[in-house]
Amino acid sequence: MALVYSCCFWFSLRLGGLLISFFSIVKSNYDIYIKTVLCFYIMACVIYIYGAFKLVNILMFPYISLELLRLIGLSFFGITGLLVLKKNTMDIGLLIVISLVVGFTLLGMFYLWICAMNLPIVINEINANEQTVLLVFSLGLRLRKGT
Repeated sequence: MALVYSCCFWFSLRLGGLLISFFSIVKSNYDIYIKTVLCFYIMACVIYIYGAFKLVNILMFPYISLELLRLIGLSFFGITGLLVLKKNTMDIGLLIVISLVVGFTLLGMFYLWICAMNLPIVINEINANEQTVLLVFSLGLRLRKGT
């Protein structure tokens, strides 16, 4: 069962997936990543765009898994940075503001990942519904021919 059926309460998951992976390509100019990892990430984004455009589920999984690994890494670095900031500063206001910014940024990024992850689930549900309708229709025709 899909967790969400629309991206940002407005877009379809297909359009949302296309936009998310496109913006992932644009924002992937981090100096932290090694160039080969960055190339794999950009290739996974392009493959996800093609898979979302053609509605092919298997092409969407590399981006989904790489994005999850990236989000886990960003969460780890964000928490580590907050702990270092806590040890080195006495300004509680600064710590609260940065904690909120990091927390809500990660929350938004995980939400966009869930939207991208749910597109293959929705495609499977639509295909299952179409197969059920075809099966019921074909059984109805067989019953009518038999009578």
